[in-house]
Amino acid sequence: MKMLKTLRTLIIIAACMSVTQIAAATIKQREITVGDVHEHWIIIKGMIEQGDTVGLLSALGETKDRAVTVWLDSPGGNVAEGLAMARMIKSLGMNTYVHSDGKCDSICSIMFLSGKRKMVTASSRVGVHTAHDSKTKKADAYANAVIGWYLGSLDSPEELVDIWAKTKPDQLVNLNDGPNSNLRLGIETVQPVEIPILDRLLSD
Repeated sequence: MKMLKTLRTLIIIAACMSVTQIAAATIKQREITVGDVHEHWIIIKGMIEQGDTVGLLSALGETKDRAVTVWLDSPGGNVAEGLAMARMIKSLGMNTYVHSDGKCDSICSIMFLSGKRKMVTASSRVGVHTAHDSKTKKADAYANAVIGWYLGSLDSPEELVDIWAKTKPDQLVNLNDGPNSNLRLGIETVQPVEIPILDRLLSD
């Protein structure tokens, strides 16, 4: 019941945020049963743009009160929309996952870090850099301040906030690589999703 009330509130907020824009990312819901295990996944692929919060809410409406894992494969995109989706992931206790050779960069990384369980494979990329204006490529001080505040709300270490603020827009720091994997972010390295399940998850 609590989840349904939260969901209704988020639907109202998202509707106010996005009126006419068509979602840019591909967002779909999948249910997979293997033996006695029944899993609910939401697949988010592509650039995050205005309207994608509504797409996520629509997919969530089909999962009811069950645990959900969000598959992320995105280069980033609209900061405000990504933050709204990140807060939704956090408030509803969803898990996040980046597949083998997949990428979750820029604002997508904030969505990933909002997961209850944050799962990657050995070859996944979770890339961070400073938020910036897409036209001028200059750092966006306001967006970075909001992201810094939000990372603090996730109890992220100060080192991560520093990395986000100092990494140039044309660069990426992979949180799943080398010393960055030791930042106490609670990221789990798991085995890749098996091929039969993978095909069903990504099918049209």
